[in-house]
Amino acid sequence: MNAKHSDSHMRQDIYRWMGLLWLLFLVYGSLLPMDFRLVSLADVFAPIPADVHSVLQRRSITDWFTNIVIFVPLGCLWGLARQRTGGPYTNVPGLIAAWVACVMLSLGIEAAQFFTVTRTPSTSDLLANAFGAAVGAILALAWSQGLDRLVSTLLRANQTPPPVRATPLATAMTLAGCALLLAVWAGVFTSTWSDAGLAWNRLQSVQALPFLRHQAADIFLAAASTALAALAFAPLGASAWFLGLWSNRRWRGRAGRVALVGAATAFSLEALKIFLPAKTPDAGNVVIAALAMICAYGLAPLVSQALSGAWPHRPSGEPSNPTGSIRERHRPPETGGGAGAGAGGTMMVKFLACLCAVAAAALVSHYPLAPLALGAALLCYAGLLIRFPTIWLLLIPALLPVLDLAPWTGWHFIDEFDAFVLVTLAVGLWRLPGKPSHTGSSSMIAWLALAGFCASFLFSAVYGAMPFAQPDANALGNPYSPYSGLSMAKAMVLAGGLALMLGRHNAAGHGWKPMLAAGMVAGLVGASGSVVVERLAYASLADFAAPYRAVGLFSTMQTGGAHLDAYLLFALPVAAVVGLQGRRRWQRVLGVVALVLGTYAVTVTFSRASIAALGLEALVLAASAAWFASRRTSTGSTGQALTLASLALLVAVVAPGVLGTFMQNRIATTGADMQTRTSHWRDSYAMMTDDLHTTLFGMGVGSFPRTYQMLGPESLRPAAHQFTTENGNTFLRIGNGATLYVEQ
Repeated sequence: MNAKHSDSHMRQDIYRWMGLLWLLFLVYGSLLPMDFRLVSLADVFAPIPADVHSVLQRRSITDWFTNIVIFVPLGCLWGLARQRTGGPYTNVPGLIAAWVACVMLSLGIEAAQFFTVTRTPSTSDLLANAFGAAVGAILALAWSQGLDRLVSTLLRANQTPPPVRATPLATAMTLAGCALLLAVWAGVFTSTWSDAGLAWNRLQSVQALPFLRHQAADIFLAAASTALAALAFAPLGASAWFLGLWSNRRWRGRAGRVALVGAATAFSLEALKIFLPAKTPDAGNVVIAALAMICAYGLAPLVSQALSGAWPHRPSGEPSNPTGSIRERHRPPETGGGAGAGAGGTMMVKFLACLCAVAAAALVSHYPLAPLALGAALLCYAGLLIRFPTIWLLLIPALLPVLDLAPWTGWHFIDEFDAFVLVTLAVGLWRLPGKPSHTGSSSMIAWLALAGFCASFLFSAVYGAMPFAQPDANALGNPYSPYSGLSMAKAMVLAGGLALMLGRHNAAGHGWKPMLAAGMVAGLVGASGSVVVERLAYASLADFAAPYRAVGLFSTMQTGGAHLDAYLLFALPVAAVVGLQGRRRWQRVLGVVALVLGTYAVTVTFSRASIAALGLEALVLAASAAWFASRRTSTGSTGQALTLASLALLVAVVAPGVLGTFMQNRIATTGADMQTRTSHWRDSYAMMTDDLHTTLFGMGVGSFPRTYQMLGPESLRPAAHQFTTENGNTFLRIGNGATLYVEQ
């Protein structure tokens, strides 16, 4: 019992310290740049009535969102710090008190802003802060147990010593590696250094207040700079734990010493930047370094245990193997062919299978590029499906990113990949395995909601295709074709058929997960390989300054699509799981190779959203790996050396691309690009017809390209083209207009 109370006390202590740090961040950030002035009380109270009266007027959504979000952590942390053990409503008074304290803090900040030159107090900010604090208090009530378990796990992990005792040589090499990384981040390896006189002049103009440059910079550029600084100092904090520094002290003493080392190191590097003309000293990096090292030091034991497969203090009553893994181990073997594999299809399903076969045959008969070769490949594929019913889970994901011949066929809305999917459905639905599962009331509601969405989508696609055009070369290859929406409806219908087959395979007990994982890894290797070949042809693998963005083999990327990014980001987690948890060594190696290639491919797309999503995936996968390790009792190795090597490779792949000139320029122009996009959204909204039908059903899926081409801003209307036949001569007619993003 005493240990339980001690653990609870330590958790609340941590919540209080985190709440205090967040409070300091809010107060400091809200009053920066600290340009205080003397103001009479009459001048303070004079604008309040007008501000209260205008609180409901239109304000920037960004301002509302920011002021709400920044108070959510404070309300949550203060609510957690005041929680008590007891019934479900025991913590409600404490949460109310925490919310009131947050509101009073916001009121004090707004009042203090009256006495600054550049800050403007606002009643709407106070309301947004109060709402954010309320959301945080509610989250503290709803997630208190989960957050307590997370903090307790961190505390238990930090009570364990490093896995090995560091030798003097290992210590020296580790610290040398961290120093090299920090030197690269600080820009020390440059041929241009200032003399003492110029450095002294620069010192006079240094801004001593932390985060002053962050406040003046673009928000996206400031976020990227903060992330890079944190990533540069995090290895030093993690190394401090692996080297066993201060392991015999309490967590407060360890955190204080780690923060002090980080701040001192960052201060030294920032002072060194005075002699580097290309760099600007930033006091904010001192704070970022201290916090980054504390976080890395605290998470290092958790990561170490996750990689080694060990987890401390497992509850004695917890089963060693989850139920799912037992079912996986005793799953009946898959049968290749025979009646057992195909006894489940009803007459309606068999009729749909026949329709798919007829559609595939019609597609092959009209295919403009080697139809006999495509037909032979489909027949071989059908034979494989008959022998191995789940082989489509390997081939379809593998073919998706590489089988796109639209630049050669001119078919953009129906293509050769659709033929493989149609054959998959024709054979799979005819020999549909398993039995449909019973649907409960809650599942029935979900199915009805899904059916309603599909019906609405299909109706909108048909409406957008009207009036129907003759299915010729223009209809199948022109971006302004009315069949554009029907192609998206086609994709949804085909995906629904594959989902039905996957559900039946699962009900039949077929081992489909390894096959799907192999298909995703193969597709990732194919997509990444195409990007590597493209970079070799048009730029170079290591030239991250050239303004060239990879598009791969997805033809939609030529008109501004993002399908390459989507596939890579969807497949990377699968490759990571295979690399971390593959049963055989060659599987783990293949997964790591695919992971590295995919990370490089995402990097050279130079897409800001994709690289940010890549970082988010890394965080989620790290948390998942830690949770998976906590569910196991085996202390055997899970490929720790391979995992650490792959992580080092990923950092080595991503860092040059993100730090390259081209990506830095894109980050710097994020704000301007966002303005361009919001202007485009406003123009698109203005094009919509103002009637009841459009309000209820929209203007039709796929109708946007031709609507924008006709009604968009005249200076931005994209060019048009079509195939025209005159006197038996077919030629391409091109009109004038803005770009179709072919240069993408």
